[in-house]
Amino acid sequence: MKIDARATQLREIAADESDTWHHAALVFAVDTRGRTYIKSQFGGYPFHFCRPFHLAGDPDGMATVYVQSCSGGVFEQDRLALRIDATARSHVHMTTAASTIVHGMHAGRAIQCVDIDVGEGALVEYMPNMLILFPQARMESNVTVRLAASGTVVLCDTFIAHDPSASGCGFDTLTCTTAIHSTAGKVLALDRYSINADTLYECIPGITGMLPVVGNFIVATKVVPAQDLLEELRRALLGISAIYGGVSLLPNELGIAVRVLADDAIPLNNALDTLWRRTRECLLVGSAAISRRK
Repeated sequence: MKIDARATQLREIAADESDTWHHAALVFAVDTRGRTYIKSQFGGYPFHFCRPFHLAGDPDGMATVYVQSCSGGVFEQDRLALRIDATARSHVHMTTAASTIVHGMHAGRAIQCVDIDVGEGALVEYMPNMLILFPQARMESNVTVRLAASGTVVLCDTFIAHDPSASGCGFDTLTCTTAIHSTAGKVLALDRYSINADTLYECIPGITGMLPVVGNFIVATKVVPAQDLLEELRRALLGISAIYGGVSLLPNELGIAVRVLADDAIPLNNALDTLWRRTRECLLVGSAAISRRK
């Protein structure tokens, strides 16, 4: 498969730090029965894809794909580029089999870029498990979505700091950028944050306070009114204990963004699971969200 132009551009930008990018790409299409299947795939080290699952109770034909890594985590100077192309009317749920460890780094950083193309009438749920940031980890994550007018994308990212040797050190930096574009290239929504362990554990009011586990949940769609999604997900958050969360409208009437803080991974994951289930009910009336085994 031809190397994606976006990944090539990112490789050139980062050439001063590393010349080696690891690429993976999946193209999804719909067969004559209405089932989503993998039309083509490429997976270089360390990526591995399980065969698609079609779960009873999901929307008819939705494919569930687990992205796995055979490297044992993210390491210094890793350059990881994943491309997901969901063609018209395909329904895809992509997740990981487990949380991802971001290991400590001496001088450099790791970069992960995910490009998602969502065709007309397509639905992509990209919901990887949590990043676990070890001491001195430096990670940059970039998610770029090109969204057709009748397409829908659901995005999730979460992180937690972990010091397995009780050294008293924290991660250095996590920088995350999510950009959603129209197919014509117009920027519809942009979300960016950068944080380090010192800020996370200073318990600063208005940033994280006493809640050091962070999750973000974005739904970009015009299939249902953004205000309806906002009201439904705000009601959902009210019923969840041990978290602090807020729901905001995205610009251009594109959908909603949710921030969730918790003191532990378990209540955070429970909150995000609830948000996902309520979102699925809003987007696809009569379709329940089926839990994926991890």
